[in-house]
Amino acid sequence: MQLFPKINFLSKSVKQFQQDENGAIAVVFAILLLPVMALTGATIDYSQASDVKVKLQKAVDAAALGAGRASKTNDNEAYLEGVAQDLFDVSMAQYGFTGQMDLDGGFTDEGNFRVTVDTRMDTNFLKMVGKSYLPVSVEAEVFLGSGGNLEVAMVYHTSESISIGELKDGSEKLIDELMSDDNDAGVKFSLVPFYKYVNIGTRSVDDDGNLGDLNAGSGWMQMTGFSNSPASSSAWNGCVGTRSDGNNVTLSSYAVRDDNYNSQKARAIDEDEAYCATRGLTPLTSNKRRIEAAVRRLTDGHPGWSDEPEYTHFPVGLVWGWASLSSNVPFTQGLPYSDENKKVLIFVVDRKNNRSMRAGEAGSWGKSVAMANKEATALCSNIKKKGIRIYTIVPKSGNNNTSMKEVMSNCAGNGGKYFNVKDSKIEEAFEDIADDLKGLVGGGGGELRLVK
Repeated sequence: MQLFPKINFLSKSVKQFQQDENGAIAVVFAILLLPVMALTGATIDYSQASDVKVKLQKAVDAAALGAGRASKTNDNEAYLEGVAQDLFDVSMAQYGFTGQMDLDGGFTDEGNFRVTVDTRMDTNFLKMVGKSYLPVSVEAEVFLGSGGNLEVAMVYHTSESISIGELKDGSEKLIDELMSDDNDAGVKFSLVPFYKYVNIGTRSVDDDGNLGDLNAGSGWMQMTGFSNSPASSSAWNGCVGTRSDGNNVTLSSYAVRDDNYNSQKARAIDEDEAYCATRGLTPLTSNKRRIEAAVRRLTDGHPGWSDEPEYTHFPVGLVWGWASLSSNVPFTQGLPYSDENKKVLIFVVDRKNNRSMRAGEAGSWGKSVAMANKEATALCSNIKKKGIRIYTIVPKSGNNNTSMKEVMSNCAGNGGKYFNVKDSKIEEAFEDIADDLKGLVGGGGGELRLVK
């Protein structure tokens, strides 16, 4: 109800009472005066209580978020309650409050941290009708996640038909949702673009993007024995394919595994760069700027060969995406497999397999679609056995191939999902993935979020 019409009515009534000589009017006025004043005063009291509640809510929100940040280094409940109390006091002092107001803080059954304040505000007008105070209660609850570390491999087939703009936008939003600027929640990303092959670069790269030893001279890389002319370390451009066991290409071969690289080596591909990914692999990094820059550099298609058919071999992307999550060579940025170290692979393809392994070769020169699909299925199964969560996305441009969608649907698992993007954008699938992954790290990974 509005305050000013009530005051105008009260003023007018007083004037009429002063001018009226009829005793009945005085009696009626006396009867009405108290409830009218009480109603007017109640409006003022409730308005003040509402203002107090707004300020309390802001202070409690800040306290809960502060406790959430502190929980990443110390999850003792009493300690976090003390942190919340200190932050609450600071906020209330900024509003001019000088007294002491205690809050309650503690963990919920869901593992979130809740802060509550129950207080009361003394009334000025309502006390005339026996109500000397109004209760004011506020609470805030911050989502802490399940704790631990999160490693995410983004594996993308950069075909000419894919919407590279949507792919980049979705990836950047995902990174921003899971990584704060100082990335204090233990989140890492790798980026694995692939075409017919993957470009891992000729030199090793550390977490900060610094170049290290030559991959060509490593103990896990073989520079000879591939399908075309042998390469030397000086001629190699960083192109790699899958591994195979001599002349035996089976679904239990090292081509669909991620171990023993020192004896069953990765093999360099001396292939024209048109068949390799247009951008190099970015190993797992906790550097937000570095992974964002890698995403922005993504390009589609292959350079200078517009008259050549597009080649797709799912296993190449899956093998090297998996390798980027491992703590073993070829890459060592990944943490060991454990419940505390959550690993995720996001696989985006919009074209069917049209190349497969061929016995005795590292190159993807086989032409059996059925074999390639079996290779991909075996890889997805082996990856999931390691506890890695897999999300698969088929963009609109890939919706015309039934067998490819079946492989992608079956590949998703361990809590991951299959997204068949028909009428929406790729970005919406990434938003859904971000919501899922926020629950795997402390504070949702990126900015802490209030859930109440």
